[in-house]
Order: sequence, then structure tokens, then C-alpha cells
Amino acid sequence: RGEDWRGAGRYLAREVRPGDGVAAPGVTGLLRYYFPRIDRHAVDLTAIPGASADRVLAVRTRFMTAAERDQLDRLAKRSRSRRTMEFIGIRVDICDGLWH
Repeated sequence: RGEDWRGAGRYLAREVRPGDGVAAPGVTGLLRYYFPRIDRHAVDLTAIPGASADRVLAVRTRFMTAAERDQLDRLAKRSRSRRTMEFIGIRVDICDGLWH
């Protein structure tokens, strides 16, 4: 209620490149309508440390647990660069250069 799923989904559809990972804890299904390719890019937060993706797009919402939020904070700190896009009730961080 109130989240801009359309805006966030369309942003992901424009920004996600082959080989990118998308971490969207608890909301992958909600984003699927506007970003049908999410299933090809979805990564579980527990799999990120070993993921081969150099770039991860992290989707933050109020539906996340505190532990999931902490994991995404650690991910953002490891990245060489980060861009953030805000939507109503949703924030997407693009974390680059995670494994270098």
C-alpha cells in the first residue's frame, strides 16, 4: 500500500544488465509484474557473498527484516561505487565492483 512498484520495476527493467544480480527480499513476486525478467536475476541474500555478479541491485522496502537490511548495508559498504534511486516506499541501490 503506497509503494511505487511500477516505478521500481520499470527502473529495474531499464537498469539490469546481463550478469547482474537483483536482491529483493520478500518482494520479488510484487516486482515481477513490472519486471518479468526478475527471476533470471534474483539472488538470495545468503548467496551474495559467493555470487558471480559484479553488480547487485538491492531493493529495500519496509517488508525487509532487520537482518536483511543489515546484509544489504554490508553489501553497500563493500561496493566500489553505489548509485541510489528512490521511489515511494522503495529504494534501489546499484552496488558496483563488489568482488574486486
